Amino acid sequence: MSKAFTRESDDLPDEPMPRLPSALPPGTKNYLTPEGARRLREELTRLREAERPKAETLPDATERKRQLQTLGQRIAYLHQSLQNGEVVQPPPAPWNSVKFGATVTVRDHGGREARYRIV
Repeated sequence: MSKAFTRESDDLPDEPMPRLPSALPPGTKNYLTPEGARRLREELTRLREAERPKAETLPDATERKRQLQTLGQRIAYLHQSLQNGEVVQPPPAPWNSVKFGATVTVRDHGGREARYRIV
């Protein structure tokens, strides 16, 4: 291919993807509901066992590298979230106060109900 039809960026080495910052300030506990922790573990397993092997077989080297970097970053984030997370069991009923993990039903003056989960 003629050099006239390539981008300068094609010749440059690939830049590593920037590391994603933690969603929480340093030293803050990452509380997880049992369901939230289960969903994170399921996603981590799916990425490791299905998505990454599929990305490794992509024929286009640039796309393969991009997807593997993206997957690697997400896998690292999920692993860190699970390692640093603290699973909190929902409080038993009846509740005198609302706490993390609780599901709360409220009713307005018109009798309409809404449910909220405290996470």
